[in-house]
Amino acid sequence: MGAAFQQPERRQYLRVSPAMGNPVSVQFNWENVTITSKHVRDVSLGGLAFAIPSDITRPAPGAIINEINLGIPSQGQIKVQGKVARYDVSSNRSTSICAIQFIRVPTGAERRLFQYINQRQREIRWFTKES
Repeated sequence: MGAAFQQPERRQYLRVSPAMGNPVSVQFNWENVTITSKHVRDVSLGGLAFAIPSDITRPAPGAIINEINLGIPSQGQIKVQGKVARYDVSSNRSTSICAIQFIRVPTGAERRLFQYINQRQREIRWFTKES
């Protein structure tokens, strides 16, 4: 038989993983609990996925988070609004991966996020080309 058929990428936005030594941070409040993570798995113009402890109070899938603060390397802090898309259990079971879909990103914040994603994509391409 021939080579296996490979499905095309269906995501609307390019995702990048932050550099280990230069993480993206995320922080928001939910039911009087401040949720903070510097363990962002990936980020795009459409959302992000990050690790949070499994045992904390957290918003249910579908919940709207009105103010999410993102610390973007070389771009500073940006504020977005998002919706919890889902949770995935991580391999160590003490953390979950929270996926947030952005539903409102101000123009200036979107521009800075776009610049970060493009820069990070160039870094990743350069690194994989050198390896």
